[in-house]
Amino acid sequence: MAMGAFGNVRLQMTQSFSHESPQPTGRTLVVGDVHGRLRALEALLAAVRPMPPDRLVFLGDYVNGGPDSAGVLERLIALQQTHGAICLRGNHDDVFDAAMRSEENVSGFVMLGGQTTLASYPGGSAAGVPAAHREFLKALPLSWHDERVICVHAGIEPHEPPESPAHVQALWGHIDFARPHGSGRTVLCGHASQCSGVPLDLGHTICIDTDIKGGGWLTALDARTWTYTQSDKHGSIRTGALRTQAAGS
Repeated sequence: MAMGAFGNVRLQMTQSFSHESPQPTGRTLVVGDVHGRLRALEALLAAVRPMPPDRLVFLGDYVNGGPDSAGVLERLIALQQTHGAICLRGNHDDVFDAAMRSEENVSGFVMLGGQTTLASYPGGSAAGVPAAHREFLKALPLSWHDERVICVHAGIEPHEPPESPAHVQALWGHIDFARPHGSGRTVLCGHASQCSGVPLDLGHTICIDTDIKGGGWLTALDARTWTYTQSDKHGSIRTGALRTQAAGS
């Protein structure tokens, strides 16, 4: 979720690298901002039922908001092991990572909503965050792309290589300033909450942060068919489509 006051703050340098994949034979399922909503995540996974050779890509912002950020990270780590899930870095995850690296950055994390995240760990403090979660945060890349889409948390400049977006734009950019990427790929992002609960499709860019943090929906978009599945914090499910299947095939 966007927090403009932090847009020019870089609490901790992180490695900017990208994952790329050849064309899969299964679905490419891209999931928007989760924000500590484990129940919604579990319901969404049960609804879309990913299995090989499907590709799961998460757009970041796994923490801050809902009551179980620790459970969300634990589930994502398991999905990396069982499904080869690609988990990208969001701005909330980036500030959490910085807080885990230095106590000087904890106050900045708390200002971004981190107290709820810390409360989901034993003792309610940074000391309760296990090493596996800290390593997960350190390793989060900024982007992933295949031959059709670029996945990034917040955005990418038109001239930037898909594998190396600028750090500030990738984590703190905004859909209002999105422009077509020079590669012709569709950019899939989160970060900018769509309070309508419906993904925003600009043609060249699609935002699938559908405001689960604020009581809306968590979205999984099929990047081949442009259909989507959503869950809310209670586990209710609904589906929709952005484009015709012919356009996405």
